[in-house]
Amino acid sequence: MDLDGTLFNDQREPTQANIDALVRAKAKGYEIVFTTGRAYPFIDSLNTICGNISRYAIAGSGSTIFDMHEKKIIHCTPMPKAAVEKICELDCPGLVWFFHCPGGSFSNLENFPYQNNTTTHFTEPVSEFIKTRPIHQVWFGSRNFDLIKSFAPKIEKIPGIYISNQHKSQTDPSFPQRGTAFYDITSMGVSKGNGVKIVCDLLGIPKENRIAIGDDINDISMFAEVGYSVAMGNAIPDLKKVATYITDDNNNDGVAKFLNSLIKKE
Repeated sequence: MDLDGTLFNDQREPTQANIDALVRAKAKGYEIVFTTGRAYPFIDSLNTICGNISRYAIAGSGSTIFDMHEKKIIHCTPMPKAAVEKICELDCPGLVWFFHCPGGSFSNLENFPYQNNTTTHFTEPVSEFIKTRPIHQVWFGSRNFDLIKSFAPKIEKIPGIYISNQHKSQTDPSFPQRGTAFYDITSMGVSKGNGVKIVCDLLGIPKENRIAIGDDINDISMFAEVGYSVAMGNAIPDLKKVATYITDDNNNDGVAKFLNSLIKKE
């Protein structure tokens, strides 16, 4: 299950109806796996709010998989150091940086709301920060949409990495340019879909028994690894085209409505 635009409403919060539906699904025997571009500390905090209903978390767009009960990484794909250095050469005033590392999430901006205070603030130059740490995912953003868009051709020329996700307006022109334009960048081959496959293989869950719920372009790979896929009402058109079912939007408890109907059918 994706978080932003899916489990979360536009205020980046899970509604009580969605949390209650997750708890009911867990009680029915479903494994709940949060699958997101966000970093592990944020997911761990969310899991606590939800009553620790999930054991495994797929973080950083599939770059890192955590066992939240054992508090350990069970799979990770670090980015090539040279590629991260090239990305960080794009730095300019006003960019917000997040680096997902084994030790958590780190940002050059203090109290940025995107990670809800689960991110450690660093003060050294970006180029210095990355020298001593393995990086699993790079997130950078700005409220200047044209600036972020101008970086795409430069990122695409860097070997070994790719843009795994970006602001919806950059893939769906009908979506308003509001909030922060951004890129999630990971190693080539990393995806939510690969993360889902790894976790489900670990749990012995065959493809036909997997369900995925999402709203954005990085959820397409996740849909390819499940037997039943659910697009949110606010999902991008490309995701709706490959979905088995379309539920209500994220501001109207679309996740809860689907899960409650699923449980009721049993």
